[in-house]
Amino acid sequence: MISWINGKIIDIWMTTSRVGVVLSCNGIGYEIQLLPRFLNSIQSKASLTLWTHQLNRDDGVILFGFAEKLERDLFRKLISTSGIGPQTAMSLLEQHLYNQLVSAIVNKDIGKLTSASGVGKRTAERLVVELKNKLSEFKQFPNDIEEISGLEWQPLLIETEIAEELLITLESLEYEEIEIKKAINTVLLNLSSEDSTNDITTKIDKKVDFDSLLKATLQVLSQNLTSLGT
Repeated sequence: MISWINGKIIDIWMTTSRVGVVLSCNGIGYEIQLLPRFLNSIQSKASLTLWTHQLNRDDGVILFGFAEKLERDLFRKLISTSGIGPQTAMSLLEQHLYNQLVSAIVNKDIGKLTSASGVGKRTAERLVVELKNKLSEFKQFPNDIEEISGLEWQPLLIETEIAEELLITLESLEYEEIEIKKAINTVLLNLSSEDSTNDITTKIDKKVDFDSLLKATLQVLSQNLTSLGT
């Protein structure tokens, strides 16, 4: 099974309700369906890294690609539910970021679940019944995402959408996911300290926007590279 892929973007395709890319990897072009909301963020990219799920059917093989491993893993949980096909799962993940979707299932928020295209009340209720006690492995980002180096995320200082956009942007600059998260953690922890005199903290408003957080995170990443070189 193809679980992860990195390749050059050679085509971006769109049909009536589906979008995706063709990635060139070792001389082979892999056609991968993506979440539509992810499309804008890859328009200017030359290459792309995706966590993938491979679905084998009688009429061929389909690959579904995701920016985050947790997002891919949640997709797998969704399609393991009786009556939930891959396109319904994609619709749910298109409508809600994965931490929001996990919260809706755990909290039995039927109204939120049915806001996704093609998801009716019975389908939403089935999701709740079958998955509400099976999602403990999914830690919400940024509130409960995996702890890195003993640091805790500061949930009140950053919007989930901003964090996701920041990760995508910095990964496009060839930083690794784990070092990006460590750097964001450093910035957010500095912000949360009322008596902090760190220069990075003083440059950012307490209500963090994308541009200021990007600038501060790049500064931390640069400092980390400098320290590694000494």
